Amino acid sequence: PRLPVPPPPRHISIQPTRAEQAASASTGAVLTSVSMSPLEVIKVRQQAAPTLSMRQVFSRMIREEGTLSLWNGLRPTLLMNVPSTVIYLTVYEEGRDRL
Repeated sequence: PRLPVPPPPRHISIQPTRAEQAASASTGAVLTSVSMSPLEVIKVRQQAAPTLSMRQVFSRMIREEGTLSLWNGLRPTLLMNVPSTVIYLTVYEEGRDRL
């Protein structure tokens, strides 16, 4: 005897809540800011001393100021990036869902 074939599954759409969207956007903004901050700090320092290479700027910063100097200015960066990313992605998701 053959067993009946079940119908194909329906498309299930699980929409994250606004709080989940905000948490996701915040996490992404924090991770991006933390990972990119050292490169931004080195870039700005190199622009201030254009005769030095990125490697020289990096070495000097580590030697003279310590490793944590690579994250100078992270707090204002987070205060700027996290809210703007949350707002952007929330508005984007809402607009996409309404189309």
